[in-house]
Amino acid sequence: METILGSSDQDRRYLVLCVLAGFLLVVVHDHLEARTSLGPAASFLVVFGVYAVVFDGPHFFATYARTLLDRDFMKHNGRWYTAAFTVIASLPVATLWILTDDVRPAFSSQLVLGMLLRLAYVFGFYHLVMQNWGFIVLYRKKAGEPDDGTERWERLLLVAGSFFPFLRMARDAPVWFGVDRLAFAPAAEDLPYVVARWHSMADVLLLVGVGLLLLGVLARASAPLGAPARHTGLFLVACAALCRLILRFGAEAVLDPLIAACGVVVLIAAVALIVAVARRRALPRPHPGKWAVLASTLVLYNALLALPIDNKQIVAIGITIPHNIQYVAFCRHFAGRYYGASAGDHGVAATLARKAWLLVGASLLYGLVFEGLRTGAILVTGDDPTEGWARLRDVVGALFVGVVLHHYYLDSVIWKVRKDPVIGAAV
Repeated sequence: METILGSSDQDRRYLVLCVLAGFLLVVVHDHLEARTSLGPAASFLVVFGVYAVVFDGPHFFATYARTLLDRDFMKHNGRWYTAAFTVIASLPVATLWILTDDVRPAFSSQLVLGMLLRLAYVFGFYHLVMQNWGFIVLYRKKAGEPDDGTERWERLLLVAGSFFPFLRMARDAPVWFGVDRLAFAPAAEDLPYVVARWHSMADVLLLVGVGLLLLGVLARASAPLGAPARHTGLFLVACAALCRLILRFGAEAVLDPLIAACGVVVLIAAVALIVAVARRRALPRPHPGKWAVLASTLVLYNALLALPIDNKQIVAIGITIPHNIQYVAFCRHFAGRYYGASAGDHGVAATLARKAWLLVGASLLYGLVFEGLRTGAILVTGDDPTEGWARLRDVVGALFVGVVLHHYYLDSVIWKVRKDPVIGAAV
């Protein structure tokens, strides 16, 4: 059967066995923390630094190499690309500015940043899940599998099976990052103020979500705007509703039924999928690579998200590093096929596709600069919300939330295999 990255070995190494990198990262961090003199803070900083520069930064750069550095792409798409970046990158900063009050400016600023980071991470987890769904769809397409209803059950199994451990971790360990503490575990005297800010955040999410839904309806025929605006709008409206429900009934009362629902969906989807495949009489049979991606994804999330690790940042990195490896490998393979066969003027993107050493160097440099700015703002200004530099740190943090959200948006637009025959031919 056909492969995604050119050979079965490449697929197995970079799309399936890459999940081992997530487990290895946790083991390395535990070793540094327990067996060396670095201590918890320094051990985490070493692991995070390597991850951010070597894996996460290059994964962001791969998207920009495909878009911003592709002269032909920007010639045809530069207007919506620039507009999308401006709007998406500014929304978190605008939200921070709107919800930060003059009564407790430093406290409210860090509180809102914590909310924005959690929102971005929930969106980011969905981004991880849907990348694996994209590989499953490619395997289905390459195997010529019929549209007999199994695709729907496979998607439900992947999404529900992934969010089952994610929601359990949110319920059992609500504080994931240091800045989360104000938003999810405030002191008793701060609770009324925090609840009021959560109500305000729900209002902002609802307003922006409804606006995006309307934009998605009006721009239904536009690939860069229609579906992404509708999907993001639904996500934000759902988040607003979830905030309201949790504020009214409590986190456990809301999350427990959602977790149970995910478990029920997993069971129903698994049984329905087994029955549907068993009844399929005619060839082709399902692609084995599809099952390998599905199984490895569910094992990774259900194992790592259930680990009793206090530092949830390590867990977040552990489930993200396989995503980075998959994406960089896929983009590298795509660039070789796409730019090698295209007669267009692709500028720097085509040069990077031909010269691996230049791509590696540029990716690492981007990772170093990107993470240097993002983490440097925290290290320079400190972690005390009463310091004068704290507001600057929070604004920088919100800006980088916007940059990350723009990356999620681009990935939802530029890899439309079914709708773009040129992309489909290259993958």
